[in-house]
Amino acid sequence: MQRLKNTARTLTWHFSQTLLSQFRPANVAMFHIGRCGSTVVGQLLQQHSQIYWGKEIYEPLFQKLRSAGRNPSELGENPKYALKLLREQMLAAGRRIYGVEIKPFHLTLLGYSPESFIHQLHILGFTHYIILDRRNRLRKILSSLKAQTSGKYHVRSGHQAGVMKIRVGVESVTIDYASKPLLELLAGYEEQMATLRKLLDGEKRLDLSYEDHVEHDPKIAYQYICGFLGVKPEDPIIKLSKTNPFTPSESIENLDEVSAALKGTPYEWMLVD
Repeated sequence: MQRLKNTARTLTWHFSQTLLSQFRPANVAMFHIGRCGSTVVGQLLQQHSQIYWGKEIYEPLFQKLRSAGRNPSELGENPKYALKLLREQMLAAGRRIYGVEIKPFHLTLLGYSPESFIHQLHILGFTHYIILDRRNRLRKILSSLKAQTSGKYHVRSGHQAGVMKIRVGVESVTIDYASKPLLELLAGYEEQMATLRKLLDGEKRLDLSYEDHVEHDPKIAYQYICGFLGVKPEDPIIKLSKTNPFTPSESIENLDEVSAALKGTPYEWMLVD
């Protein structure tokens, strides 16, 4: 009996989604590593009358598990649950364009490889993909560490972030629910983004960077995304300011140690102010 109910529920979803897909212009997934302007851009997209922006739907689940003293990777024991949440949000979008944000490490915690998850997105009817990167990933790490230490992940527009000296553990940096050596973490980001670009080659894909499309004016990224999705930009309000606008030399407590670790590597330039 339970199996029949599950089958009926699945068929109902597929029917509803098929019906809505005839009217919904696009389903879009935005991949990013975090601390790259995704939240401020997402807030702009949320204000668009033709877009339902679902943000990072998995991050609250990871935070809830961690707050309860549990391992966020427990979600990977039931990978289908992640798809269930995605389907529910897609239905809530109705006829509007549906958008969701995903970080590469989310996939590991959810029990998916990038290949398998993108395959599931195809099955669900995703048509567009955005890769939002940050070339200076050391600054991404600094922003993450500052947010973790201060407990302030965002700064409201019109307010100014305060400078904070951050100690970067060269042998072990703890962010994104894991601890890794600094060089391994930087290399991992490089590999993750390269993998996504390879997997999404030939898809409807928009590549953006924090430095070119968000840092100086988030509305640049917003306008690119609207054009990519085939909707006219409206007049959204920017609600956030930079969380860590300070240079590495202003931010890193153990600057000499970090400089020595990066010297002669492909990441040495990231220390330049």
